[in-house]
Amino acid sequence: MLKYNLLNVLLVFFLLVACQSGMKDSSLPYPIFHVDLGGNDEARADSFCKSMQLRFLPLETNNQSICAPSHLIVKDDDVFVVDSKQEGIFRFDKYGRFENSLRHKGQGDKEYQIMYGVGVHAGKVYFLDMTARIQVYDYNDNYLKTILLDSIPNRSQLYAGEDGRLYVGRGFQYSTQLLVYDTIGNRLGSYFPGPEDVRGFAIPQGNFHSLGNYGKGVYFTGFFDPTIYLLEGDSTSVLAKFDFGKHSLTDAFFAGTSEDISKRYWDPKVRDVYNGPTLIFQMDNVVIGRDWITFYAHNSGRIMIYCNRKSGESLTNRSFKEPYKTLLGDFNGFDGYLPETDEYYFNVSAYALKETIEKLAAENPDYAETYPFLKDIDTELITEDTNDFVVFAKFK
Repeated sequence: MLKYNLLNVLLVFFLLVACQSGMKDSSLPYPIFHVDLGGNDEARADSFCKSMQLRFLPLETNNQSICAPSHLIVKDDDVFVVDSKQEGIFRFDKYGRFENSLRHKGQGDKEYQIMYGVGVHAGKVYFLDMTARIQVYDYNDNYLKTILLDSIPNRSQLYAGEDGRLYVGRGFQYSTQLLVYDTIGNRLGSYFPGPEDVRGFAIPQGNFHSLGNYGKGVYFTGFFDPTIYLLEGDSTSVLAKFDFGKHSLTDAFFAGTSEDISKRYWDPKVRDVYNGPTLIFQMDNVVIGRDWITFYAHNSGRIMIYCNRKSGESLTNRSFKEPYKTLLGDFNGFDGYLPETDEYYFNVSAYALKETIEKLAAENPDYAETYPFLKDIDTELITEDTNDFVVFAKFK
């Protein structure tokens, strides 16, 4: 338990991220984005917010549809709300109307004991169970089959790839970081692209919701490593790296045996990330779009990082003002990207949105002229029990 608490302390590191040019070493086939943790540029943050395009989708609220999103999956014309507390999925159509839910927690052959991860692809919903199996249902909640796996997951994430394969992410306490299966349950590959020296170094958890489609491959990240990897077929490569200057972990940190790294990791001087030279890093909710990479800095005061892939400039939502502070602030990062519309999506609390709008209206009755994307939201219809809104954002 002490180690788990120390890990949480270790991960509270992000103060601010300001603009820096992303440099690409001509000898490297991937970009390195340099990020200054101590900078601040409120003027650029204001310009960024004012240039973005936002639209809102309210999710219908009734006795069957009340849910608390842990994350969203937008697929085809459906919005899937993954509710980790209720251990199920709530499905809404593209207009926000409730369609049905899929909740099968239990001990039966057609149920899952604990919902570890969820994937959606080609009209099927995949539930990763703690018992080394994946339960499959169609969108209408009909059971289809059970896929037996050769390994028991642990705090894993599941992604149903566009290539029809199933990707299971794992923590660094395993000898493999990413497992790939076909829809029958045959393992097609296992991958560990991170530092070899940490294979035997037990860390309590891996990343969350950091698997996604990119081109003909799937991108993924790992704990303890500020790198985004790309898996195409059975070949892995580096898609991008993030350099945090003096806060980045040095090669010397990984020197020696796994036992040496473990002792170094739990050293109080290393844990003191505010005064020390190193940074223990975890990237969650990584989403890669055409022009931007976004991710959530885990346990860092809910900070989202926005990195422009073309200019290399980065910023966070720490400098955002209202209403953008609420809309793009207190959440766990973007959940996905729609290439057909070039939009990133996530959920925002309807009641927090109501309070923000009422505050804006009290200061300026003509607030909708400045923020036209808020004009069609009727705050009178929002209560504390109203379902979240889905926010679609396009950045310039």
